[in-house]
Amino acid sequence: MTSLFDKVILNNGVEIKNRLVIAPITLFSSNPDGTLNDAEKEYLNLRGKEIGLYILGATSVNQEGISFENQPRAINENDLPSLAERAKIIKDQGAKVILQLHHGGIDSDKDYSGVDPVIIDKLTNEEINKIIEDFGKATEFAIKSEHDGIEIHGASGYLLQQFYSRHFNHRKDEWGGTDEKRMNFLLKVIDKCCEIRNKYKKPEFIIGYRITPEEPYKDGLTMNECIKLVN
Repeated sequence: MTSLFDKVILNNGVEIKNRLVIAPITLFSSNPDGTLNDAEKEYLNLRGKEIGLYILGATSVNQEGISFENQPRAINENDLPSLAERAKIIKDQGAKVILQLHHGGIDSDKDYSGVDPVIIDKLTNEEINKIIEDFGKATEFAIKSEHDGIEIHGASGYLLQQFYSRHFNHRKDEWGGTDEKRMNFLLKVIDKCCEIRNKYKKPEFIIGYRITPEEPYKDGLTMNECIKLVN
């Protein structure tokens, strides 16, 4: 198991000091408005020591994407102080810190977002393009708050996975109907995040993507479809 402690060089040249990674855990521990509090600080201060990479869990990119109680947010400038403090707490322990960007889609919760859940078959082109822009803005907030990178949450049945899944996506336009069209939204989100990285001239900024490779129900994602997406 000694390789756990070997450094890793990512494909953008960034060195991670070892292979120990904290997965993006949903904590339900921020304030109701998504800001940082003392209990969350205490928890984070215990978690980053000797870790190579720390992924801060599901941070909503817009109001309608909020999916659970006390979810952290990267929606507007008011979120920057809490984002920056979380990042500093982890980095001060010696780990690289990644912000996971999240949108719940149909799993968004009106009790916390204040609006109805997002159903992809009902979205207009304008609404879809706004969500793509929201992922870009959240990436910008991650850079401004001195995170080392982002992870796009394309897993666990949330919005990006819903777009790629035949189970959820029944559109017949540029956003659905074939594997390639159902993949279109995901790729445009990735492109937007990369565009923001380039805007800030930050080649060292890490951009990752979390994927769930299969779904257990009719017309759900298959391993072959997910290999196609990865490629």
